[in-house]
Amino acid sequence: MRSWLRTVSITLTAALATAAVGSLLQTQINLHALTQLALQVSWPARAAVTVEDLARFGPVMFSFSLAGGVLASCLQPILRRLGLHALPCALLAGVAGLAVVLALLRSVSPMPAVAAIRESPGFALLSLCGLVGGYVSYTLRARAVRETHPHGGVALLLPAGLVLLPLVSFMFMQPTAQRAQ
Repeated sequence: MRSWLRTVSITLTAALATAAVGSLLQTQINLHALTQLALQVSWPARAAVTVEDLARFGPVMFSFSLAGGVLASCLQPILRRLGLHALPCALLAGVAGLAVVLALLRSVSPMPAVAAIRESPGFALLSLCGLVGGYVSYTLRARAVRETHPHGGVALLLPAGLVLLPLVSFMFMQPTAQRAQ
């Protein structure tokens, strides 16, 4: 696999993993906030909301995670010069990259699109989802270094599939405007 294609595939895979965990976590944070208002959320309702949120909010979180992953890729060489080993470097860069994106999101909008980042604990927890992306990135890069055989044209399908998955999910699950009667 070409170097740029491998880098794109790894970044997209890490962003997808980060987005899935981040979406699930932010849903649970939001449901917890509802229970703090004395609203009862049953386990079946919690499960249904979680799955729906993964399909609807997951693609949005994917874009945030992808931006954080690109920042993390830029941070890794700097952290390596400081003497960090590859795994701690990838983990720290993943958290820092996602934290910067979420901080920018929180600072630009008075009411952030991600309700869970409005308060510091939720912001910290969602930023820690960058650990997932950092670990996935580290693992796939280490595996790519060990592999020596080319994958041929099949290798082009991975980045395309990783981009299409959140897009198709968003298109199928997008909210529809209901007509006023």
